[in-house]
Amino acid sequence: MAVMQLYLYVLFSAVDTIYVVCFSLIMLSVDLTSPHIKNKMSKREFIRNTRRAVAGINDEFAGHLYDNVYLVGHVAPKPRA
Repeated sequence: MAVMQLYLYVLFSAVDTIYVVCFSLIMLSVDLTSPHIKNKMSKREFIRNTRRAVAGINDEFAGHLYDNVYLVGHVAPKPRA
C-alpha cells in the first residue's frame, strides 16, 4: 500500500498532471454515457491517450480509472437525499 501512495504522490505532485487526469476522466464520463456518441472509447484507447498526455502514468492505474468510470457511470458522487 505504501508503494501505491508514493506512486500517487509522485504522479500527482504537479498541478498540471492533476488537471489533465481530471479533464480526461470528465471527457471519458461524457463519452461513455452520452447517447449521441456512437463509437465509445475503449479501455485500450483511454490508457493510450492518458499515457500520451501524462508522462509516467502506470497503465494499470489508468485502467483502474477507466473501470471505475465505466462501472459507476460518472465521475462525481451522487448527492445524498
